[in-house]
Amino acid sequence: MAAPKLQAKRPQKPDTLIVVGNVSLPENVASVLKKGPKFSVAPKVSAHELLALNRSISWSTDEENRERCLLEGADSLLRNRSSARPKLTTGGVVSFFKEHELSLLQADKEAGFVVMPTSSFLDKASAAITKNFLPTTVKASKHLTVRDWARLECINREAMRVVTGLPRCTPIPILQEEAQLNTIDELIYQRRQARELKPSFLPPAADLAAYICDPVSVSPPSIVSLPPWDHRQLTDNKPIGRLRNPAPRPTTTFLRHIEEADAALPTGSLVAYTDVSCTDTQVVTSIVVPGHQNLCVNRLYLLRAPVPSVSVELLAIRDATKLVSAACASSSSFTTIRTDSTSAIKELRKVYNAHTFAGDIQRITAQMPGQIRIQWIPRDTISAHIQADTATHSELPRIL
Repeated sequence: MAAPKLQAKRPQKPDTLIVVGNVSLPENVASVLKKGPKFSVAPKVSAHELLALNRSISWSTDEENRERCLLEGADSLLRNRSSARPKLTTGGVVSFFKEHELSLLQADKEAGFVVMPTSSFLDKASAAITKNFLPTTVKASKHLTVRDWARLECINREAMRVVTGLPRCTPIPILQEEAQLNTIDELIYQRRQARELKPSFLPPAADLAAYICDPVSVSPPSIVSLPPWDHRQLTDNKPIGRLRNPAPRPTTTFLRHIEEADAALPTGSLVAYTDVSCTDTQVVTSIVVPGHQNLCVNRLYLLRAPVPSVSVELLAIRDATKLVSAACASSSSFTTIRTDSTSAIKELRKVYNAHTFAGDIQRITAQMPGQIRIQWIPRDTISAHIQADTATHSELPRIL
């Protein structure tokens, strides 16, 4: 006689409804919640919506069967109309929870519901916040008097006036003159740096930080020697694309434009031309200042490893900036440095993530009494720039 087969025990499903606390749920509410978070009841469709649906379906058929489909659909709706209410509804669950002050939560792992009194939920929420967040002491605004608010506003306005250096209503032409530093990226960077650095540079800002109980260092960080709001615009506002691909015009017209611009410069101004040549081990920079033979110099640098071309171009501009800054002592003078490198001009327009040499140039020009502009010119156009280019090549060793 064969032994009877044992039926395998079916794994018991986890309880999808967990009740916390002294809570008693009626059968109709518990039956709905045990269905889980994914359960829903069929939406109720009104009679006129069913008729409209029947008409839209009948119009999708061919013209011969359209009327028959419309009539048969209407008859089907009349025969199958049911007034019985669904067994499970969610409206009673909502009213029951509101009446008995209960909270409904979704379980993390069991994919079910958790029911608990609202008071217990608030206690557990407060305990979780206390465990995961540290308390802080903030001076409430209601404790500040009108005099305190006036002093706070005065200190903040004083700090911002010193930081920006601009009046409250600044004309558009003044903003256009410094358009290089008014791009969205540069403004965001300046605001972030100003927020961190102005308490170190400005006494009014330090007073403001001390007033709101935020201790700051009295000396600026060692890695920053020039705050971003002191950066000057060194280049023209012409876009890089137009610099690299200027409108075609005769060389004589360009030279006449340069000569007219130089003739309009005030007395004591300087115009310098710079160029650079390099190998894997050496860099030669040349500076030519027409009419000032004592300022025309060449410099040789030895390299341990090859460097990018934009670095050596900025190195030549930095050498020229150092040279002319020592020669210009008048605040009315205007200094112009001309180069044929568009990549160097692009780096000089940056404030955020600028090249190291570009930062050096900014620091040097910040101490100059007069104005300075670094301009782009086409290659092999002006004799002084051709002289600088020839000098750089003559200083490099020739390979036999």
